[in-house]
Amino acid sequence: MGKNKTNQKPKQPAAKVLTPLNPNLPLVLLALGMVIVLYIRIRLLGTPLERDEGGFAYIASEVLKGHLPFTTALDSKPPCLYFFFAIFIGLFGKTSIAFHSALLVSTVLSMMFIYLAGQKMQNRWMGVAAAILFGLLSVSSNVLGFAAHATHIAVLFMTGSVYLLSVAFSNGKKLYYFLGGLLAGLSFLMKQPAIYFLPMGFLLITAWFIYQKAIKKSLIPLLLYTLASVLPFVIIVMIYKFTGNYEIFYKMVFGVTATYANKLSFSFGMEGLAKDFPDIIKNEGIIWILALVGIVVSFFYKNKFLAIQLILLACFGFLATTPGFYFRPHYFVIMLPAVAWAAGSFIASAMEYLNRKLNATAANLTFIFYSLFLLHIISARIKNTILSRNLYR
Repeated sequence: MGKNKTNQKPKQPAAKVLTPLNPNLPLVLLALGMVIVLYIRIRLLGTPLERDEGGFAYIASEVLKGHLPFTTALDSKPPCLYFFFAIFIGLFGKTSIAFHSALLVSTVLSMMFIYLAGQKMQNRWMGVAAAILFGLLSVSSNVLGFAAHATHIAVLFMTGSVYLLSVAFSNGKKLYYFLGGLLAGLSFLMKQPAIYFLPMGFLLITAWFIYQKAIKKSLIPLLLYTLASVLPFVIIVMIYKFTGNYEIFYKMVFGVTATYANKLSFSFGMEGLAKDFPDIIKNEGIIWILALVGIVVSFFYKNKFLAIQLILLACFGFLATTPGFYFRPHYFVIMLPAVAWAAGSFIASAMEYLNRKLNATAANLTFIFYSLFLLHIISARIKNTILSRNLYR
């Protein structure tokens, strides 16, 4: 006698998996975006140094002669910034090409860190979208992206720190908490406002263990991160103490900076922000809107920790633009990774939604269309770059 079919449970349809048209498509798109950004950076290698760059280059040259920063020439940035530029001047010579090669390397490495961190936060598509968006925004004239300002170098170490922490969250190895703290500390030694990224990392670690309902296990990771984040600063202070140059170090890095930061009132700064912010996002407002939407959408994502990450990155990224309330265009470079990750998250979430409602092909075609749209915008950057070079000749 046959089985009663009425008692059989209907089979559930298999869950759709977001599979690209080609498994290598995300990496192909990432490589294409990086090549275009590289092309723009290479076109700008030989442009003359602007004011800040000239000061950085001169002190970096003095470092190569064996002088500590601030002992033969004065500036207000932390000393590790000049050590960083000295590496490239030492390798390639005292030229604008050598100096701007530091910016080229910083941009490419930052894009890689943003991709890798985004892949850990959500998926590969978020990483690809975020990396391409950051590359696009970082070369924008809206944020003076043609110049090697300290914010670009601070971003390199900050994005590396976020990536290492994301690795620690996934594999639980304590070494990565230490290394993440180390890069966060180095970010501060490139530009003072990056100090906001030190407590950001602390809160990311705390939030992760709360999310995992294992807050008691957070003590050692937090301790390792904290010790590592202050280690670079301690080493620098010891160097200046032992060489008898601590007073000038403190005066330039903290004294001059504090005087500069206390000149404007909060209300005056907010008025300036309201006036200048439209120019900072000009022609790129859609990306900033996608970032806001991405943060909102992340609250509905299955991994709730994603929303916490995006909020912390955005809040502390904005705080890093506020010291002194000047809100100069290049200050916003330090916020661009947060914008890119949030907008990339929205794009990845949209693809997942299309994949569930339609199919993987539709989702991937949507991403390709988005990539072509970005490449169209980047082509405008290339035209502006060519125009800028012609003006410099």
